Amino acid sequence: MVAAGRFDWLVVTRRPITCGEGTETRLLVVRVEDRQGVPLPGIPLRVTWPGGEERFFTGLHADDPGYADFALTQEGRYALQVDQGRSEIALDLTTAQLAAQCTDDVEPDRPIGWFVRFRRAR
Repeated sequence: MVAAGRFDWLVVTRRPITCGEGTETRLLVVRVEDRQGVPLPGIPLRVTWPGGEERFFTGLHADDPGYADFALTQEGRYALQVDQGRSEIALDLTTAQLAAQCTDDVEPDRPIGWFVRFRRAR
């Protein structure tokens, strides 16, 4: 665990979200947890893409305080990190192969977005 010594936040999951998972539009879905896996509200996140950057926070859903999401409205490669302390960066969250939206004629296993989970390293 070399990374755990250098970072306060680790990327523990980075995977595509598919149309079959219930998302209808392009989203970057994020979950932030403490070292024991408990969801954390109010954690700042920073997403960047060619020509843009935005800051947003966890705590959007009462049933999952570690949840946040961000609409992937621009084409290109996104990067995401926790904007507090030193964070690993989830890179190459690209829109290139994502469906524009999930409809009845889109296959359920077609990617529509990205899921990234960060966990506190210390």
